[in-house]
Amino acid sequence: MASVLGEVYVKIGARDTALKQALAKAKTDTSEATKRMATQATNTMTEHMRMWGLAVGAGMTYAIGRFIKGSIGAYMEAEKSSAELAAALRNAGEYTEEAMKKLEDYAVELQKITIYDDEAIRAGMAYARNIGVNRDQLMAATKAAIGLDAAFHTGLERAFKLVGLAATGNTMMLKRYGI
Repeated sequence: MASVLGEVYVKIGARDTALKQALAKAKTDTSEATKRMATQATNTMTEHMRMWGLAVGAGMTYAIGRFIKGSIGAYMEAEKSSAELAAALRNAGEYTEEAMKKLEDYAVELQKITIYDDEAIRAGMAYARNIGVNRDQLMAATKAAIGLDAAFHTGLERAFKLVGLAATGNTMMLKRYGI
């Protein structure tokens, strides 16, 4: 068995001053770089948010402008079709406020149950009246034109023309459709 004769302690030292300085500088540099990156990220995010805000604002302005333009256009189209119908009735000497209201109300009701808007229906009524359909026949002619377009896909305007011509005795065009 071996016996311990003594213990030796060894102290190892190094000149680590340069290493400690380098680590301290690396720590400082890393801290400063982190602060710069955080500042840059904040500035970038702020700029992106500002640009996003401008884009959203511009988009909203464009959308509002389009809405207003569309609304004014729809109003003008409605007024135009009403004026055309009133003029057609006046030209035929058949205009009364009661008759006009009845035809406009009929167009609105048809809009609710068909694919056509009331402006197109009123414009078709005006066209039919102008080619000879009398006021008392306009509601029936309108119903016939809608049915004709539904069956033959002629387009509402053409359907009104065909019905109007047939109402005045010209049925040749309807024969082309096999009617």
